[in-house]
Amino acid sequence: MKNFHTGEATFISHVHLNVSDLTKMVQFYENVIGLHVLEQSANTAMLGVGEEAFLTLHAPEAVKPKQHRETGLYHFAILVPTARDLGVVLRHFINLKIPLGAADHIVSEALYLSDPEGNGIEIYADIDSDMWTWESGYVTMSTLKLDHAQLLQLSEGEAWNGLPEGTKMGHLHLHVSQLEDARQFYETLGFQVVAELPTALFMSTEGYHHHIAVNVWNGTNIPTPASETIGLRGAVMQFKNNEALEEAVQRLREADFSVSTAQNGYEVKDPSGNMYWLKG
Repeated sequence: MKNFHTGEATFISHVHLNVSDLTKMVQFYENVIGLHVLEQSANTAMLGVGEEAFLTLHAPEAVKPKQHRETGLYHFAILVPTARDLGVVLRHFINLKIPLGAADHIVSEALYLSDPEGNGIEIYADIDSDMWTWESGYVTMSTLKLDHAQLLQLSEGEAWNGLPEGTKMGHLHLHVSQLEDARQFYETLGFQVVAELPTALFMSTEGYHHHIAVNVWNGTNIPTPASETIGLRGAVMQFKNNEALEEAVQRLREADFSVSTAQNGYEVKDPSGNMYWLKG
């Protein structure tokens, strides 16, 4: 299986969320999702697996409630190394009686749930990329019934000890205001559309099924959330090196996107107001 989250790829390495109840949310992400706290202060908590942090929770003093029909997070997706690992997660969720969605996407197998503040979460395992079907630059994906029994059989006898080593942020799926504006922005960054619906785009680098997806399922011409609203605060977009980063920033500026210097890189918002920190 090729690693699509290192090397030549550009990918989402870290997601930041605004939350209202930091204590409750940390407990959820530790006890239900299986992450552990790597750093914590009065208003933030950085979580991950092993020594790799990929989710940070922020509790702004004047946090605003999440609104419906706005741009922002549809879900962030945590990638576990194997189908066996996903089976362990599934059994854990069943034991906790967690309400779940699930699907076989042909390229991956996925579980879906929400955290206590309404943020969508996907936990998934990729099917070997040698088994994916490509035609004219597009990958075949679908939404089929997940074989729960097979996953549980694969993981039989495996104890739950949180998410396993090698787990990482797999992809990010966003609500946007206009698909074509989003297409232009992400293609300028170097992503390719590898699957699309009339209402959604799936984009990647280096032949992944998707590192980023966008949809207009909340409607078109929808507003951007107010600052410090519960939900997506921003995400880190990781480039293979500083040269690739600088080239992407130059393309953005030539296309009249506003890019600012930030700590160890740059920051930019997509046309729907979703924030990225760009790093090389």
